[in-house]
Amino acid sequence: MNKQTLNERTVIMTATATTGATTAAPTTATVHPTESTTDGTSADRVAAVVLTRLEDAWNAADGAAFGAAYRPDASFVTVQGLHIEGAEAIGAGHAGIFATIYAGSVNAMQLVSARELADGVVLAVSRHTLQVPAGPLAGTHQAMSTSVLVRDLDGWRVAATHNTLIGADMSTVTTAPATPSAATPSAPAR
Repeated sequence: MNKQTLNERTVIMTATATTGATTAAPTTATVHPTESTTDGTSADRVAAVVLTRLEDAWNAADGAAFGAAYRPDASFVTVQGLHIEGAEAIGAGHAGIFATIYAGSVNAMQLVSARELADGVVLAVSRHTLQVPAGPLAGTHQAMSTSVLVRDLDGWRVAATHNTLIGADMSTVTTAPATPSAATPSAPAR
C-alpha cells in the first residue's frame, strides 16, 4: 500500500479502474482545496484525518478502533444496503467481517472531496479500494463512500456513512449483521 502524508492525501487522489481482479494503471487527479472550517482547519484536512483513522483501523483488522471513529448514535449503510446504527454495532460488525470474508484485506481510502456544510459539519466523499486475499470476495473491489463528519467534544467523528460498491454484483454474497437489532433491511431493488 502506498502511504502518503495527510497533506498529500488532500491534494492527490489515486483512482484505479478495476474489472474483476484485473487492475489498470493508477492515474492521479487534483482535488481542489476547500474552504476552511470555522475553527480554521480545512475541510479536506479534517476528512483526511478521519479517513486515516478508518483506514488504519481496517488494515489492522481492529473493529473496535473502526467503531470508535463514529459517534455513539452514528448511522452506517453497507455496500449491501444493510443499515447499522450506533458506533458499538458498527465496530462489532466490522470485527465480524475482519475475521471472516475480509480477513487479511487491505483497504486504501482516498479523499475525493470535502466541504463544510455548517459550523462543525463536514461532508466527505471518498473512494475505497479493497484488496481481499481469499474467500468468496477474493480480488480487488472499489466503493464510493459519503460520510458526514461532526465536531464534538472528542474531536471529529463520523455521524453517518453510506457506501456504494462500484461495478460489482454483490447479490450472491450474504453476511449476517452483527446483531439482529443492529441492522434493518434496505428497500427492494427496482
